[in-house]
Amino acid sequence: ACWKTYLGRPVADQYRRHALTALGTALGSNERNAEALPVLDAYLAVCCRYWSSDLHGILSAQSNRALCLRGHTGNDLLEAETIVQDVVR
Repeated sequence: ACWKTYLGRPVADQYRRHALTALGTALGSNERNAEALPVLDAYLAVCCRYWSSDLHGILSAQSNRALCLRGHTGNDLLEAETIVQDVVR
């Protein structure tokens, strides 16, 4: 419901941004990683494009994505570890 409320807003709208991250992290928290990854990827892309100076937001988006990837197996786990190392640096 949260996401649908803000869907019609412009891509760079802060409320849409918060709704997108809420949806992605909620899906990830409920181990619905396959559904959460595209949402978290979209959130990261929006952060990088419109809020590139918000380092905390970008690092948070990368961390959430890495946590979601850890729920998968194979190459996703390696990618998650790489993201975590990059965020920590």
